[in-house]
Amino acid sequence: MRFQPDGTHAYAALDFKAPHSFDSNSFDIFYQTASASSALPTSGPPATSRPAVSTANTTRMLALALHYATQYRTRFIALFDWMTLVLTMQVSTIEERDEFRPALLGFLMVATE
Repeated sequence: MRFQPDGTHAYAALDFKAPHSFDSNSFDIFYQTASASSALPTSGPPATSRPAVSTANTTRMLALALHYATQYRTRFIALFDWMTLVLTMQVSTIEERDEFRPALLGFLMVATE
């Protein structure tokens, strides 16, 4: 889904994936690793308290998000696998179903400001 009211660029892009396409723990670990070197904000407990997970799929998903950001000229990319919502601009993962709609609404409101 993308929003292009002026026909020149998208405000945001949302990609729906098959259920269980990615593990939110691996996104948290990736962002914590990146934040240690680039001062990005993080969410969740430290990576040392999480089980080790493969980051190959996370790397593919983030590469896809980067592709969308370049293609649609927007920093607001959301990935959703029906179990987890990943908001790349806010560097956050949401797993509580009751929080999906408010999080996505806030994400889109910021994107359109």
